[in-house]
Amino acid sequence: MTNEFMFSRRGFLAAFGSAVAYGATAGGVAKRRDGEILIAHCTDPQFGLGPPRAGKLMTEEGYAHDLNRCLSAIEIINALDPDLVCITGDMTQSGMDVARDWPRLLKMYHPPVVVAPGNHDVGNRVTAAAVKRFQAVFGYDYTAVTVKGWRVISANSLYWWPNKEEALCAAHEKWFADELAGAKARGEKVIVATHVPPFVKDPDEADSHDNQPLAGRRARLDACLAAGAKFYLAGHTHRYAERMYGSLPILNAETTSVTGGGRPLGFRLLRIQPDGSYTYDFVRVDQGPAVPKQKFGIMSFNIRHGQGMDGQVDLERTAAAIKREKPRFAGLSEVARRTKRTGGVNQAKTLATLTGMHSTFGRAIDLQGGQYGVALLSLDKPFGSRQVPLPGKEPRTLLLVEFPDCVVGVTHLSVSAPEERRESVDLIKAAIAGEKKPVFLMGDWNARPNSDVLTAMRSFLTVVSDETGRTFHGRKVDGPAAEQEYCIDYIAIDSAHAPKWRVSSRKTVPDVITSDHKPIVAVIESADARR
Repeated sequence: MTNEFMFSRRGFLAAFGSAVAYGATAGGVAKRRDGEILIAHCTDPQFGLGPPRAGKLMTEEGYAHDLNRCLSAIEIINALDPDLVCITGDMTQSGMDVARDWPRLLKMYHPPVVVAPGNHDVGNRVTAAAVKRFQAVFGYDYTAVTVKGWRVISANSLYWWPNKEEALCAAHEKWFADELAGAKARGEKVIVATHVPPFVKDPDEADSHDNQPLAGRRARLDACLAAGAKFYLAGHTHRYAERMYGSLPILNAETTSVTGGGRPLGFRLLRIQPDGSYTYDFVRVDQGPAVPKQKFGIMSFNIRHGQGMDGQVDLERTAAAIKREKPRFAGLSEVARRTKRTGGVNQAKTLATLTGMHSTFGRAIDLQGGQYGVALLSLDKPFGSRQVPLPGKEPRTLLLVEFPDCVVGVTHLSVSAPEERRESVDLIKAAIAGEKKPVFLMGDWNARPNSDVLTAMRSFLTVVSDETGRTFHGRKVDGPAAEQEYCIDYIAIDSAHAPKWRVSSRKTVPDVITSDHKPIVAVIESADARR
């Protein structure tokens, strides 16, 4: 029996929460029966295929679309809590990108994951170099696992396509035969998974890009049946299909990148009962465009742990200053987490709650029983984050937060010595070098527009914020009035991607109460959006 369940990520989670199983019941999610196994069959996430723009494939927007939908699928899968996630290949459109996001994605799945490589992963004519690249990420290019008494054999079907890697093919062929024989000897039920299906409609159909070679096709299928194989999972065709080879169901799922036949995007849940009966239900993954806006605001704001010029710590006032500008990203400096002087409050989380945004905190130092550093507020849920330690008499940090379509960095450079800021510039440059996504970098850099530090920053960044505004307005006890206000806060885009963006507006917000720094805002627009 096949059912369809079409939920948005938010709708699904709102309806079912942290569900432990999945069932076709009007009342919600049914508990799994004793002895049954639940497998999430995903295929062809193929980051980079995505919806083409102007007839172009392999766009960064397409990559972000596919990645974002995969993230939604992971969240739904984790809520469903299957016994296994089986991904039947084509992890990325270009095999060269397989290490770009998948090492982190694999850690996000709660259930165990098994992957069968696709032709976009290891090549239409498989090569040792491509296999090695795939293995470096997933640890194998063919493997087998036992789950609830089922032996899941994940083979590399590209070894069965013509190629010149004879030794690799021979080793794989022996392994596959040994796995089938071993499962039969142990009395295990078998599920075989490959990227390329044995056939599309007929076991004797002619060779094509969509099937395994006719030579050896029936022999392998017969060997699967002889070993007790009960199911065969495949991908590659980007079309849902169910057909039989004798008593063996061969199942192709929809994808989360591009699906043919007018089908929506999603994955399948294979639920197998102890008696061998099964359902193969579709779960639709609805998600908006991976680039939520082609035009959006970025804010940089040194909040001085929420302390205003009146000496009062008031996070509601800080949050109001952020909300007024409606940024997609707000990079914050001088953020406290559970310090004594701020009442033990986690300021990043509190501001996230007050603004309706997500928060990511980057610790720079331990302070008064808590921590002090930088933070990013974002309308989008982050994909991941990392930190790079930076030098300073008071140590500093670079917080890099990743989203499907960009990387956002926040840093507060040392105030104590120019050489520490210059050393930080080199570390920041190295940290974002080679990044394929746009990098938006912001923060209190403690350097004026005509300084050596800004000159060094401009060697790899394009500043998009207002440099004429006086962002710091803290009062000193001495010095002329002109020296009491100056620009040291910035927003920038990495120079490699800067030509793809235009500055729609920029300003220094005339707020002299909320902090000793004024917020700065740049509204940027994708160059493509204006064509």
